[in-house]
Amino acid sequence: MINREKALVSYRVEVHLSSLLGNVLDKLSLEVDVEVLPARELIGRYVLESLQKKILCPSLDGEDQEVIFGCDLLEVEQHKARAYQAFQSKSYLLLIDDRQVETLDELCHLSSVSVVKFLRMVPIVGA
Repeated sequence: MINREKALVSYRVEVHLSSLLGNVLDKLSLEVDVEVLPARELIGRYVLESLQKKILCPSLDGEDQEVIFGCDLLEVEQHKARAYQAFQSKSYLLLIDDRQVETLDELCHLSSVSVVKFLRMVPIVGA
């Protein structure tokens, strides 16, 4: 009998943190195993991947399972909460293939050629 279930495919999506002028401030790739996920989950995965990238010396010990990449789980969740709040307050925009995502619950459609951009908004000063 042939299994007609869709095979689970994992691929990497390129993510850029950019300035308003288009300068790429940071770049990484996220491994995703779904084609559609809510913006909240995409942002959370970015936060986790960024923590992994920036914390080079993890302080993991065999007895403490509450520590990930040098941050305890509460700290990781606090980083995510700050990122969600920043998105909601428009401190940055989320673009997927140059299409703006408006809400945390909006579904993001990804492919292996998708480019995800977090566009950092900068307040106008001295005007």
